Amino acid sequence: MAIPTVYRDGYHRMAVTDPDWARRYVEHLTVGDPLADAAIDSLAPLSETLRQDFIRAGMERNEQALSLAPQALTDFFGAVAAVPSWFDSGRLAPGYRGFHANSAVLSLVFIVGSGIEGFGSLIAKAFFATGRMVDFGVRRARQNTWHLAEIMTPGGLGVGADGWRLTLRIRLVHAQVRRQLREWDGWDEAAEGMPISMAHLGLASAIFSARCLEFGHKLGVRLKREEHDAIMTIWRYTAFLLGVPDALLFRDSGDALELCRVGLGCEPEFGIEQIAMANALINSIPMLGGFTEPGPRRKYATKLYRVSRALIGDDLADRFRFPRQNTMGLLPALALWRRLNRSLASLKSWYSGEPAMSHYMQLLDLVRPEEIGMSYRLPPQLHSDERIEW
Repeated sequence: MAIPTVYRDGYHRMAVTDPDWARRYVEHLTVGDPLADAAIDSLAPLSETLRQDFIRAGMERNEQALSLAPQALTDFFGAVAAVPSWFDSGRLAPGYRGFHANSAVLSLVFIVGSGIEGFGSLIAKAFFATGRMVDFGVRRARQNTWHLAEIMTPGGLGVGADGWRLTLRIRLVHAQVRRQLREWDGWDEAAEGMPISMAHLGLASAIFSARCLEFGHKLGVRLKREEHDAIMTIWRYTAFLLGVPDALLFRDSGDALELCRVGLGCEPEFGIEQIAMANALINSIPMLGGFTEPGPRRKYATKLYRVSRALIGDDLADRFRFPRQNTMGLLPALALWRRLNRSLASLKSWYSGEPAMSHYMQLLDLVRPEEIGMSYRLPPQLHSDERIEW
């Protein structure tokens, strides 16, 4: 295998404990997304208006308009419309129920647990290279949370539905940024592999699914087996739509957790990129919640740092250079507070006769998808102005 230089030490360590997963992971460090990459290359010579029109045609299943698009884009949308035999949308109801019953906790750990841990890979350098630190933290966090809400909505991953379109939008943005990074002299493929490689996307999918559920369990989320398994199936299909190849598509949560362990173990030592992106994400979440003044924003960020440290552990938090804090007893206390809060909300709803606002609706109220919009604009250049929304 042609192992990128910075991964060799990690690979040899992890190959001792799980040679199969270690091999699969490093093999895909040099692999991009052939379908999406070809589609993006075919759109490059076109005007911005035409690019968006053709992508919209594919997303909205407008076959007549899509027939005028480059063949590579038509092939891309043809491939993603084919549902794999292992995905049965009729068996996902328990997953939707389990997520919506616990959406307040799972959406929190999705960001301060899984989102932070995901920056333990070199994919952080790809995001860091765009230079859009504040924009990533706020707008990207809103987009990613909206994506989570939509894929966990019944029918959301159906062909043409919002969750399906948001997933493919992410995939095309990845391909566009990958193309830009390969033309940038700051990325060394011999040493660092393919930017936004399939290895990193497979790892991210495993972290956002199995690790997110583990983090949720630490905060008191108790899912039935069928709920847990259905959520993992939803994420497996989401990973498929993101272009993750069969070799890295986890079968179940145990498979995904092993990919997390081996993949993160293969990654090189942290650089400024991983540290900067993790801290930028934590510090931007208060702005997402409306805390824009320095004092309240700093106070809220301090609490988030503590929760994140408790979830990901002191070793990883120290590598991200998070502030040192005492987290003893924090997670059980938060789990208890959650149970009490749910009981009080139910009591208030019964007393007033008005239904309590669901956590899902609170989530959408926080994200405000009507402000973000279903944009089909791709990042125009690697170091793009934060005022240019995509």
